[in-house]
Amino acid sequence: MDEDKKAGKEIEVEFIEEEAKNDQDSAPAVEASEEKESHRKMKKSKDDSKRKSEEFQKKYEDLHEQFLRLRAEFANFKKRMEREQIEFSEYLKGEVVKKFLVILDDFDHMIQKSEGEENQKSLLEGAQMIYEKFIGVLKEQGIQRIEALDHEFNPELHEAMLMQPVENSDKNGKVITVFQEGYVLNNRLLRPSKVVVGEYAEPEDKN
Repeated sequence: MDEDKKAGKEIEVEFIEEEAKNDQDSAPAVEASEEKESHRKMKKSKDDSKRKSEEFQKKYEDLHEQFLRLRAEFANFKKRMEREQIEFSEYLKGEVVKKFLVILDDFDHMIQKSEGEENQKSLLEGAQMIYEKFIGVLKEQGIQRIEALDHEFNPELHEAMLMQPVENSDKNGKVITVFQEGYVLNNRLLRPSKVVVGEYAEPEDKN
């Protein structure tokens, strides 16, 4: 019986030693597996980073291409608008000049008929008719003469050339002479009227 117990102890010792040996043999395998998994994760992370970098580069290139295309389209649009504005401006200028050509014709006819003519009255009447036609053309274009004479001096519309004493107090601060007519285009000042403004002074009491 003692021999059986001894044999059992030996078996148990051998089994424990065998397990320890198996654990020692499996440890490198576990470490290798963990290292392999770590490498796999690192490789996957690098692949993901590379993929994201490539996607970002692709998006950047697409956006840059769109930007260049839009910039070129805007530059072409700007040039086209500038060209059309110049053409439209030239067209309007031509239409306005055409209206004044009629007045030029009238001046030409008046000069031809007045050569050697002694009747200055008819010449003056012709000039007056042309003047009225000219004023009409200006009104058609939205250009109007500033009414200045006998009106209150307005620094926004009138340019005072000088102040002139007046005996009538009603004329104080009013335009009494117009040197040069002023004009507005659709309420926008083209040029002010050059005027003389009355200045009234109270008479001195001689007593």
